[in-house]
Amino acid sequence: DNVLFICGSPSSSVNSDEFTSSFLYSVDILQEPLKMKIEVNSCHPHYYPTLTILRNDILIAIGGLHSKHCEHYSISNKKWKELPDLIEERYGASALCDNKNNYIYVFGGLNNNTRKCGLTVFRLKLYISSRWDTMLVMENDVYLARMNSLIIKRDDRQIFILGGTDNNGNATDDVVNIDFNIKTIKPKVDGNPVLSNKCAFSSLRHGIADVNGNIYAMDDSEDNYNVIYKISNSNCSVLYLNEKLY
Repeated sequence: DNVLFICGSPSSSVNSDEFTSSFLYSVDILQEPLKMKIEVNSCHPHYYPTLTILRNDILIAIGGLHSKHCEHYSISNKKWKELPDLIEERYGASALCDNKNNYIYVFGGLNNNTRKCGLTVFRLKLYISSRWDTMLVMENDVYLARMNSLIIKRDDRQIFILGGTDNNGNATDDVVNIDFNIKTIKPKVDGNPVLSNKCAFSSLRHGIADVNGNIYAMDDSEDNYNVIYKISNSNCSVLYLNEKLY
């Protein structure tokens, strides 16, 4: 419903070992002027968890820096519930939900123990599974080994992963296309559109709203922490909050 969420520690300038939080904020991108609303605190403190949403009501918070803890929040009931821990840390991962089958998918993200971004995809069946499954990527797995990417599910088949950074922090303007109506995951980049602004997509933190074909995403880099990007047909414009996000 045109709402973006921020969960956990709200500042990248603070050492994550010293400060993590359980705060949950929401921002309605159609409200004028834009303002934050405080929601119910999460079960675990998180430092930049990956967020995704199921059936427009269940907000999923996944891990974060130095964390494998996962949980979900019912927006309508204002309650949190714990989920199984990730198999390994995937900081800055991308995630999406399959509303039809209640699956949660996690792509990429950095494991700070190995200093490598994940090549596999994690999957959890909400309400059924007691642990995350690992899905192998049959080819082109290097295109999934990134963090801080923007992920968009346009229909029942097509998933696009935009931009992000690799293990060494190098930004990419790749757009990865995944067809999820097949049993094996085979990302491809040939024939996809190229982002016009590489830097704008290297620090997105997964706050996404899809309104009338336009994508709205938060940028939390130190210089742009009151910025929301409006993305349309690979073009990007900037909206400013009338107050700082944190």
